[in-house]
Amino acid sequence: LIVAGGVGVAKSVYVGGQIVGNINDGTNSGVTDVLVLKHSTSGTPTNGIGVGISIGLEDAGELEKQGAIDFKLTDVTNNAEDAQMVVTVNTAGSLVTSLTVDGVKVGVVPTTVSTSETTGSLTVGGGAGVTKQLYVGGVGVIKSTVDATSSTTGALLTKGGLGVAKRIYAGSSIVALGTTAATSATTGTLVTAGGLGVAGRIYSG
Repeated sequence: LIVAGGVGVAKSVYVGGQIVGNINDGTNSGVTDVLVLKHSTSGTPTNGIGVGISIGLEDAGELEKQGAIDFKLTDVTNNAEDAQMVVTVNTAGSLVTSLTVDGVKVGVVPTTVSTSETTGSLTVGGGAGVTKQLYVGGVGVIKSTVDATSSTTGALLTKGGLGVAKRIYAGSSIVALGTTAATSATTGTLVTAGGLGVAGRIYSG
């Protein structure tokens, strides 16, 4: 079947081979949509209306849905819509949501615990740059063994201060490089609000 113009089909189309879209146009610095998916309803749109791409693969038993990419509206208010992309994949025989994307956040849905730098819900093969705050709900482990020989070396570096709500245990020396002279109990390079217990000698310059 060869047509010189477009083709309109009112219902489903099943193709036994590839579907290839090729557009040759004058756009040389922008994106041309080769595939356009739309969904309208004969009823009243409500939150959750969407359109998706379903992926079916043959497993050892039959041809089954193994994943999907869905786009839906979480707010259908005209001119104030909020859309979300949802990626689901088959895991242990069940379709589970793995990734959600909207205009304010990217959500990695699995709750896999991290036990190394290559395990967890999100793993990165290279470095990770974070422009703003980073909150960790569990234990943060830095496996680097780089020793600190100055205020700009070591396994953990901060440009600003470090606030710790509870105890600090150091497996080696603690070196304070400040040169602030002590003129009272609340001044100096090392200041404690409570007492100071020292098991060994103290040398004071």
